[in-house]
Amino acid sequence: MQGRGRPSQVEVRGGVSTVHCPWTSMTEDTTPLAVADRLLNAFEVGAPLFDELRQLHSLQWQLEDQTRMPNASPAAVSSAKARIDICNARRHQLIDAIDDAIVGEASVENPTFYSETVGELCDRLIILELKREALGHTGSTDARSVARLCVHLAQLTEQLIADCGAQRAALPPRVGVKVYAGFSGIDCSDSP
Repeated sequence: MQGRGRPSQVEVRGGVSTVHCPWTSMTEDTTPLAVADRLLNAFEVGAPLFDELRQLHSLQWQLEDQTRMPNASPAAVSSAKARIDICNARRHQLIDAIDDAIVGEASVENPTFYSETVGELCDRLIILELKREALGHTGSTDARSVARLCVHLAQLTEQLIADCGAQRAALPPRVGVKVYAGFSGIDCSDSP
């Protein structure tokens, strides 16, 4: 399903999607990590938080794969699931840390409201990059859908950056959905 407006043309070359839209002049790299990089630079958030979040997601995907192995024992699945919970707890801490680094609020009478915080958007971009990598650079329907979402999030990010620069972006308060009690300070790369 296309969004409102005229459809955009997405060109994918060498794994990099570029958007050609009649209503925008965007010619930026729309791959999730390039978009995240522009977002982090605009908000002056240091790369170490993002890099740790990205490494955490990679580990979590490996752990998820372990739970789906046909020959995985119940004990191995249980151990991987426990580590996934620990990773999720740390993931929420990192999203909070990214959001804590953001300063400034909307100061105009009619702000533009956003449904995700900068940290949540970074999290989503990392997940999208993992999906993009997993699909490869094929012309499959799934790969094209992911490429369209990359373009959409690139456009949203550029608008968010512009709105924040003009102090008209109203970001939501960060409220993690899951609560992980007892996982503070535990390294998810270690076996529980």
